[in-house]
Amino acid sequence: MPALGQFRIPSWSTISANPTYHRVALRRVAAASRDTRLDGIRRVLDRIEEEEQQQRNRARPLEDPYLVGEAAAAQARRERLARENGDEILIREDRRWDFFLNELSSRRPRSTRLAMR
Repeated sequence: MPALGQFRIPSWSTISANPTYHRVALRRVAAASRDTRLDGIRRVLDRIEEEEQQQRNRARPLEDPYLVGEAAAAQARRERLARENGDEILIREDRRWDFFLNELSSRRPRSTRLAMR
């Protein structure tokens, strides 16, 4: 059975501390968490950029004119660029639609509230 003394608030507790210090500490914690989130985002973007750079620099045997000939290498390069550029257009369009639908969903509640007045 626990003793009542275990539930007593010690004199150094944050409950009895100066509230100004408490607010300063909370602001510092919030600022530190924002910075770590931004650092995480930066690290992810850097990693994506490195992977894209590796994709660009990797060896492509189908585009090597010494292995497959100049005409076949040029054709393989054209086909690869068409595939990559086509995918990029679809990805951009998908992001635009996501943004548009997000904006639309965020405006619906406002227009509903205005209609109710």
